[in-house]
Amino acid sequence: MLVLPLPGNFGNARGHWAAQYRAKLGYQRKVLAVAGKPPKKPWAKVTIKATFYVWAKMDPDNAQARLKHVLDALKAVRRIPVGPRRWKMMMGSGWFLDDHPGCLLGLEVEQVVDRKNQRLEVTISPLA
Repeated sequence: MLVLPLPGNFGNARGHWAAQYRAKLGYQRKVLAVAGKPPKKPWAKVTIKATFYVWAKMDPDNAQARLKHVLDALKAVRRIPVGPRRWKMMMGSGWFLDDHPGCLLGLEVEQVVDRKNQRLEVTISPLA
């Protein structure tokens, strides 16, 4: 289980793209620092349970959107921009292969009110 600081609410973010990009990279660095070393071979199929401990509950779709940068930091497949609307796929190290429906078979998002210790707990369970 990973215990992370709460991610920013990037789903409703307004602002300059460069500032949003820096915030995303900064948060992903925190995720990778907490997560430690990934397995030698990324898991092909996983389920993920994420529990937000928050001041007040948010809309379910906003809670799921706040997981995007967490999942992107932990997956092995990277999409690298090579031009306007063009991407190159690269395989890196990660805990699970990708976050598409063939790899991420279940995503459970729960919210608990905890005003004294706000955090995000993520549990990744590999499937056979």
